[in-house]
Amino acid sequence: MRTSLRKLLPSLSIFLFGLGASANDIEPGKEFYTALRTTKNIVLDGDLSEWTGAPVLADPKFAVPKFSGTNESPNYVLFEEYNGGTWSGPDDQTSAVQVVYDDNNVYFGFVVTDDYHENSANSAWDGDSVQLMIANADRSEQVALYNYALGGVEGALGEVIVNHEAGPGGTEAVVTRDATTHKTIYEIKLPASSLNLTAPLTTGTKFGLGMAINDGDSGPGQNGQKGWGGLGAHAIVHGKTPSETALVTLGTAVSGGDVFFLSTVKPGIGSFSFRATDKGQSIVDTNSAKLTIDGKAQPLTSKKSADATDFTSVYTSTFAPGVPHTYAIEVKDTLGNKVTDQASFTVNPIKVGLNFGADEPTEATGSILQPDDVAGVPAVAQSHWNNLSTLTTPLDANTSEPIPQVLNSDAGASSGATVVWDSANTWASTGKGEENNQFTDADLTLMTGYLDTPDSGTTHVTMSNIPEVLTAGNGYDLYVYALGGVAGRGGGYRVLDASSTNTPNVLKDYVLATSDANPSSYKEVPQDVASGTHGVGNYIVFKNLHAPAITLEATTTAPSGSGTPPRAPINAVQLVPGAATTGATAISIKKNAAGVEITYQGTLQSASTLTGQYTDVAGATSPYSTGATDAARYFRVK
Repeated sequence: MRTSLRKLLPSLSIFLFGLGASANDIEPGKEFYTALRTTKNIVLDGDLSEWTGAPVLADPKFAVPKFSGTNESPNYVLFEEYNGGTWSGPDDQTSAVQVVYDDNNVYFGFVVTDDYHENSANSAWDGDSVQLMIANADRSEQVALYNYALGGVEGALGEVIVNHEAGPGGTEAVVTRDATTHKTIYEIKLPASSLNLTAPLTTGTKFGLGMAINDGDSGPGQNGQKGWGGLGAHAIVHGKTPSETALVTLGTAVSGGDVFFLSTVKPGIGSFSFRATDKGQSIVDTNSAKLTIDGKAQPLTSKKSADATDFTSVYTSTFAPGVPHTYAIEVKDTLGNKVTDQASFTVNPIKVGLNFGADEPTEATGSILQPDDVAGVPAVAQSHWNNLSTLTTPLDANTSEPIPQVLNSDAGASSGATVVWDSANTWASTGKGEENNQFTDADLTLMTGYLDTPDSGTTHVTMSNIPEVLTAGNGYDLYVYALGGVAGRGGGYRVLDASSTNTPNVLKDYVLATSDANPSSYKEVPQDVASGTHGVGNYIVFKNLHAPAITLEATTTAPSGSGTPPRAPINAVQLVPGAATTGATAISIKKNAAGVEITYQGTLQSASTLTGQYTDVAGATSPYSTGATDAARYFRVK
């Protein structure tokens, strides 16, 4: 989900100030942090009891991709997936960070909630770890880069790793792991000299701070650095960039006790969720929680596990993507302390495009689309297609299990969705001894390589974790691009619910399709043809799907196949926001050389009188041409 979030009022549990902002990828309101002077002796032992009263910074969001924070509508995320990694929510990885100081040192306390500890590489960064960048006060130069980790994996932990990658060094750290609570605690001491500062440290001193809290997981292909969260993570990842740090100012002394904190605020078009975490004696009163959206109270349900309470609201009706809204959260603890959070948000619509056979033709340079290449049916064309090569999903070297491939959206950021696939072969519609592709530019590339079937067999493409921004409301339309190397060959295509483990739950039954001859433009395969008839075209649309996991099947198994031999190619697959199923439907008409041309969306119908009985126009695809010499006919779209 792409969520644009603009902070109006930060949580009372953190001390954040937004004066004189120097815009970067950090969400508004969290680029400035005040670290308080501790009144207690900080001991590096993995016990944060002496940190009472220090403000908590929980799960700051940041804009993806890097350097997009100054865009008109940034896509702010809690976690950025990387190199095939996946993030399933707050139990997968979230963090709460405290920063305090005394005369001689700055201290960092991290509590990272993580369902599985993974650092099989025993690396300072390639697995579960914390990386810190220190920058100068104007955040124009890097001062230091320090890395901290606990080696090993859950059940077989290794040694604490302290790595001074750059800078003066001299830091110390203790890292502990509790497999029962799934929490990893990092307690870190940075002497003033390690920050290029001079002791004694005084109120008003400033420095830049970036942190990448890296995560690995169990499962095929999930070991190593598979993503990150953290304040100013883009200072460290995708190239070292000190301007992406937050500005820390040393403040006055800690006072008062602990207060619970809010985190993982996740607005959506169909639901809203957030977490409240107990802190010391501050225990969340679940019955006190309130959520309003656009000033209207929303129902809340809650579920508590250990110290974390997750709140969820499911809307009675979904929001339209791309429309701004405001929310306000209020929660109290059992002592009467109140924490609030308020912001505006916009859930932006997304598209997800998969370009299969990107290595075909293997005799040439393949058919890889560049990030800025725009391709696809003009009405839904997009950039940032996911290039997928090989006839099956890559396998994990250790387990031989398929590694789900994480899919980016048309914004160039992770959509959260994943894909696995299998086919008998890959082939190409041009450049491989068969020539059946007259497209140009990026569309030529998109329609070149494809997953191929045998004479009798089935290709499977399974997409999971399809985000709510697509599944809610009108759902999503599934575009299947199907152009083979020889015209007249075809097969059958259908969509199954991938969450069904027993009898296949058919969401959209077979559409029989045959590749057209040397196309230079997109032609939708008609679905209103007689039973057993193959429609001719080069793409199919399955409309208004809502399932979060689907399997697309393309088969030549009898009686679906056509041609000698039959083929059911898949050049590409695309998920786009579903069109409304009610209300006015677009239709237009204009003269052409044959008579008239009708452009429409939906199913074209005609009748001999305005109020007559309308029937589907057999074989019609948009645009539809008809002669003007016949008797009067009336057209509509359903």
